[in-house]
Amino acid sequence: MNNLIENWYLIVTALCIVAIFVLYAKTFFAKPSAEQLEQIRKWLLIAVIKCEASLGSKTGRLKLSMCYDMFIKSMPALAAIVPFDTFTRLVDEALDEMKEILADHPEVLEKVAK
Repeated sequence: MNNLIENWYLIVTALCIVAIFVLYAKTFFAKPSAEQLEQIRKWLLIAVIKCEASLGSKTGRLKLSMCYDMFIKSMPALAAIVPFDTFTRLVDEALDEMKEILADHPEVLEKVAK
């Protein structure tokens, strides 16, 4: 009991972190699913560009793995819900969009790599 009293600040910190996570999750899941999907697509586009800048071309599986790891770390609640096949399809869509962006603005990849 004394240990709990002496470390009250750890308990308060943990409760604050849990409260922030719950508020974020509630806000995210309260959005319409189309809006959620659009938010994920925007995040995926950024992640795919970062992976491309980091690993270069001809490393598709490695980039997919890196992108999935980023997804798990950034959105663990969604990673538990979204099947890998769906994630792969969304990544493919983000790749197509990335190719369009890079065709018009190849300097984007260089800026991200820095």
